[in-house]
Amino acid sequence: SKMFNYITYFQAFVEYGFALAGARAVSLSKTEEERNKIFSSITYSKILLTLVSVVAVAILSVTLAKTPTQTACMLILALMLVAEIFTQTWFLQGMEHMRPITVVSIISRSISTVLIFAFVKRPSDLLLYTVLFVATNLITGLLGTAVIVKKVKVKLVKLGFSDIKFALVDAWPLFTTSFASRVCSGFAITALGFFCSNAIVGGYSAVQKIPY
Repeated sequence: SKMFNYITYFQAFVEYGFALAGARAVSLSKTEEERNKIFSSITYSKILLTLVSVVAVAILSVTLAKTPTQTACMLILALMLVAEIFTQTWFLQGMEHMRPITVVSIISRSISTVLIFAFVKRPSDLLLYTVLFVATNLITGLLGTAVIVKKVKVKLVKLGFSDIKFALVDAWPLFTTSFASRVCSGFAITALGFFCSNAIVGGYSAVQKIPY
């Protein structure tokens, strides 16, 4: 729970408010060229933010993890940040073309849930659980990208740093709001992680998810 909580902070950092800012920009675009530029600027921005985040996660995995298994789990969870690069829900929302990604998400999450209940039986299966959980996000993200490339016909184009900077500045107000919300919602788990056992943190995290 503690490791996953840390990763959610970095996910909010990589997402950076693009879920709303990107959807708004795409919905207002009028040409394929504009959509390609929006898609490219946000994708390049996410890559930059992911590189920073992965380095930070690697440092945390070495300094905070207490066992080799925890270190491995933390590094595997970092792949969720890579998956965030391929998450194209924002683009499909802007294009009002949500059905394909919704179907893909439901199918991949259902398969992941079945596999987790079928193969994860003991505390020693933590690493396997992490792999199955992360695989769902990666598969959903990759299939989402395939959908917009083939059906919407969007592609990456060459941009300058000024375009990336504009995308980051444009989404900044939304980022500060969403990131603050994520930090506040996960602060209790983070604080408990410093003072209580893994069992207590895990129990609190499970109960907290019920109202969510």
